[in-house]
Amino acid sequence: YYRSNMRNLSKKYFREAVQMKKFLDVKDYARVYQALGSINLEEGIGKNDSLIYSSISSYEMVIKIYQKENMIADEALSTSLLAESYYQLNQHKKALTYINRAISLAQEVKDLKQINFAMIKKASFLSASNKKEEALKIIEKPVQYFKDNAERQTYLYALEEKYKILMSLNRFEEANKVGQEKSSVNVEIYN
Repeated sequence: YYRSNMRNLSKKYFREAVQMKKFLDVKDYARVYQALGSINLEEGIGKNDSLIYSSISSYEMVIKIYQKENMIADEALSTSLLAESYYQLNQHKKALTYINRAISLAQEVKDLKQINFAMIKKASFLSASNKKEEALKIIEKPVQYFKDNAERQTYLYALEEKYKILMSLNRFEEANKVGQEKSSVNVEIYN
């Protein structure tokens, strides 16, 4: 249900799973809470800060579990999502601190996908903090990584962030080229 964008149903079943804690191992329990945090984050963006604060609580709890279980790659993802939560609350400095930690954790386990995913977020955070040139430099690597690895959804996400950065720098010609690439990737994904 979650991957089919049926958030209400997925939230219902995740909540039921949490109630069955004794049947879940600690790693699965953490992943359920992480998914609930992600739904709250998505539903809260621009509408309901209390849902975002709820996502922060979920991610903080999950991160503690991942640290205890030495699940560094999972910790990196949750830390990246925690950074996004603080970013949505306009706590940009805190968001940058957490996204740098997520990148560091992903580098520790050589998780290239997570490193590049977190770098997209970092570029977005920097752009919002008026560090647009630095953001543009950072976004180049994940754009290329996700293009080369044929991860269309994440490639589109990287292109969208690059497009926003270029537009904010008034580099319209380059932004137009990125916009055209976005359109073609969208068609690929749709097909």
